[in-house]
Amino acid sequence: MAQTDGIVDPIIFNQDSEWVGDSFAQGHNGIGVLGSWYVGDAKLAYPDLKFDYVSLPPLMGDDYKFVSVGGWGYVVGKSTQHPDIAWKLAAFLGADQANVLYFNSTSATIPAMKAVANDPKLLEGAGFLAPVLPILEFGEYQGNLTDSDQLSYEIIYPTILDAIQGNLTAEEAANSIHETANAMVDAAQ
Repeated sequence: MAQTDGIVDPIIFNQDSEWVGDSFAQGHNGIGVLGSWYVGDAKLAYPDLKFDYVSLPPLMGDDYKFVSVGGWGYVVGKSTQHPDIAWKLAAFLGADQANVLYFNSTSATIPAMKAVANDPKLLEGAGFLAPVLPILEFGEYQGNLTDSDQLSYEIIYPTILDAIQGNLTAEEAANSIHETANAMVDAAQ
């Protein structure tokens, strides 16, 4: 799509020149792959921007298969002086359905709690999530990686940028990501 249809400017579309959200909002590309949280940011930064949030079709074959990172969560540090209180707060924020619903509908984030993902009240506050909720069941946890930032920013991002700029075919990019990611994991063992 970048090479043939020109929906992305393959030169300015990079983390150093123009972040994908800003590039999309300013009309420099026709599509941006972003988390649902971007909707809230875009509404504040670009109040006149008109856009839809859609799920992509399956990339390979007819079935959805995708991985997801852990997302937002609550943690309690080992050195806290009040672990019981901290865990109660984490449970209040992350395990109470009403609180999770409030958080997801106001922060424009995809719920990890299935009951919230199936709650019609979620779409009252975040209607743009409707296209992605039906495919959530096909997602799988990406697993424990040695360094998810290294995978995202040093392996996947530059390789996809090379493909967008025409330096690699899609198949070469996919193979490179596969091989380099496996080498990263193997090196940590």
